[in-house]
Amino acid sequence: MKYNYSNGLIEGINNYIKVLKRIAFGCRSFVRMRNRILISHNLLKKKKEYRAA
Repeated sequence: MKYNYSNGLIEGINNYIKVLKRIAFGCRSFVRMRNRILISHNLLKKKKEYRAA
């Protein structure tokens, strides 16, 4: 069977997520972990932080 597409992109994303999980071992917030993955793949925009002067 021959196809013009592969699952290489999805495998790369899965590998990246596994590496992030290893780096962030013990991270308490799943939401922060999820946001980090989405931001790194440009699926979520970062909010600007405003600091009071």
